Amino acid sequence: MIWALLYLHFFAGSAGAQDIGRFYLDEAKPAIKAEIQDPGHRKAALDGAANVRTAIEDLLKANRQSAEDFERVYRNYRSSAEEFDAVIGAGENRQRAAVTAIVEARARLVDSVSAEEWHAVIARAAATH
Repeated sequence: MIWALLYLHFFAGSAGAQDIGRFYLDEAKPAIKAEIQDPGHRKAALDGAANVRTAIEDLLKANRQSAEDFERVYRNYRSSAEEFDAVIGAGENRQRAAVTAIVEARARLVDSVSAEEWHAVIARAAATH
């Protein structure tokens, strides 16, 4: 249940979802390049941002797959309660794995730079919109 709440809060149309998506999909890379001067930290941060981006894209793919699976059993008037349970359970598992991957990738990213560098990256990204 907590995964569903986290998902709804961060990824289902809230301002938080838009901010997270915009940051990792559009703003992180240029902000990291502009704000992190240390070459090692910059490379680690860019790699980390790419990993978060991939994890977000994987979550979106997992959600599309879950929606397709659910629609398939929903449209089949002979689908049993067990089939619905299996589809819903598989969707929850995909979603949980994808959200966990996002959180872990972000933690690795933040650990790869100093707090000052990260705050500068966030400030740069916030100033762009």
